[in-house]
Amino acid sequence: GHGSSIMISMICCCMALLTCSLRHTTTFAFHASHFQEMRRNRRRIPLMMAHSNCMTTAKFTSPLLDAGYPPAVIDAEQNKLQSKPLLIYLPGFDGTIVSPFLQFPELGTIFDIRGMIVDMEDRSTFEELRDFVLNYIHEEVAANEEEEGSNKNRPIYLMGESFGGILASAVSLELQQSSPSSQRNSKNANPPKINLQGIVLINS
Repeated sequence: GHGSSIMISMICCCMALLTCSLRHTTTFAFHASHFQEMRRNRRRIPLMMAHSNCMTTAKFTSPLLDAGYPPAVIDAEQNKLQSKPLLIYLPGFDGTIVSPFLQFPELGTIFDIRGMIVDMEDRSTFEELRDFVLNYIHEEVAANEEEEGSNKNRPIYLMGESFGGILASAVSLELQQSSPSSQRNSKNANPPKINLQGIVLINS
């Protein structure tokens, strides 16, 4: 009867969704595996890292690459990421990139996205986290200067959520002031100019 038709339609829809989900899961798994192979070949791809001069255990990651998101992996393979503006996400007190992750694929069409992750057990001071972000920016810009085919005046945008917005503001202020304190832990004695183009504050 009518109820049986509805039930059959619902089962068909569920099977279609499951098939689609498995297809995308397989695709992501393939690209993630391929990305790991590229890492083993030591091709320059932005990876998760921690700065040795800071006490913090915070890390920076390329979330779309780590997830094996196909467009991001393809951009990395074709060395197109370095030509995109750099968008650095600084999280709130949760220290994760979970909140904005669903927006990353769309943002990734324009930006090379990085995200900071801070472990819940981390007890870094505000100043240590600020210096960690500053050092990361300086090192990324220095590395970009040496990268063939990259944008030598690469625009940088800071996006901070909640506590991350306060941190982003402090980092921005240091960069604008170009004070010695903003460069005190940099490995480069003459760090290149930082092309900070904007700051986005979310729930801050």
